[in-house]
Amino acid sequence: MKKNTIILALLGIMLSLGTLQAQKLYTYPIGVQTYTFRKHFPVKGAEKTLDLIKELGFTEIEGGGMKGMTLEEYKKLCDDRGISIPSTGADFNELAKDPMAVVKRAKALGSKFVMCAWIPHKKGEFSLADAQKAIEVFNNAGKVLKENGVTLCYHDHGFEF
Repeated sequence: MKKNTIILALLGIMLSLGTLQAQKLYTYPIGVQTYTFRKHFPVKGAEKTLDLIKELGFTEIEGGGMKGMTLEEYKKLCDDRGISIPSTGADFNELAKDPMAVVKRAKALGSKFVMCAWIPHKKGEFSLADAQKAIEVFNNAGKVLKENGVTLCYHDHGFEF
């Protein structure tokens, strides 16, 4: 009798686990940085790389355009595959010199976020002056982006701390 009870209990647990697996625990779209595929794009091209990204189950990417292709052409390739580009990247110096160009690129791609991934500095040395320069650039660029409906984000690497 005890053996049957244990077997029934285990069977009940197994069946309930199957029910849990059927429910999505994370309901937001899953995205990936196109930087992940930086070696794939030049070899296979944009179309095949975007096909792979879609096959892997991603519906959002962070990235911006391809060499030899307009932003509109690149966005269409993404749109045709059901991939959106909610976030694009921007170089620190570009943010410093022409934040409006960054806004225009973001808008062309349909991005609401712009991510900067690097603050220029001497290797192994991130100084207070570097941090102060970054604060100035990010505050100025961030204001321009915000006024145009785009949010500036920073991707840290640890050297900043």
